[in-house]
Amino acid sequence: MPRTSDSPDRDTPSEDQDGSPAGDFWWLLMEVANLSRRLTERRLAHIHATPDQIHALRIIALRECMTVGELAAALGLEQNSGSQLVERLVQRGLVNRGRASKDRRQSLIRVSAEGRELLQAGEPDAEELAGELFSELPAEQILQSASVLRLIRANASRTMAIRPPRSARRIESGSVSHACPAVARSSLEHGREGP
Repeated sequence: MPRTSDSPDRDTPSEDQDGSPAGDFWWLLMEVANLSRRLTERRLAHIHATPDQIHALRIIALRECMTVGELAAALGLEQNSGSQLVERLVQRGLVNRGRASKDRRQSLIRVSAEGRELLQAGEPDAEELAGELFSELPAEQILQSASVLRLIRANASRTMAIRPPRSARRIESGSVSHACPAVARSSLEHGREGP
């Protein structure tokens, strides 16, 4: 079906790419993620919460109790980013932190009463936004899309666990590549790998 000037996605950057289908899909996924995040931030502004905070509270509430590492893995974050997020939640009184009874070295987190209130205040905004964005999609297509995204998430988690980024592999092997040729020349002239 030919596009018209009234098509809702007429000016999206990914439409202009002539790359591989996987590459085009990847960049479209990135654009949707950025737009979704911005829209969610706007919806949650009135309750002074971020998408990460509501997402973390939702995951913790579903599991009742978990470690910081488990939360970080569920959110697709590095351990230190997960720890920082939990620390912010604890400081706001949204999460309680305690020690596991079986292993006192292990810290467990639970959603506090205040956290449950914030979650209840934020989830309707997220549900309403999802309803608006998915209103033209049949339920079957939403289920298929969710299945595809779960597979991509699993593949991404496995990839994060087993291999460093390609740029890190080049640095380890001594082959440094910079986007800015002047930085690369300057680094090589001064015997460094980069800024």
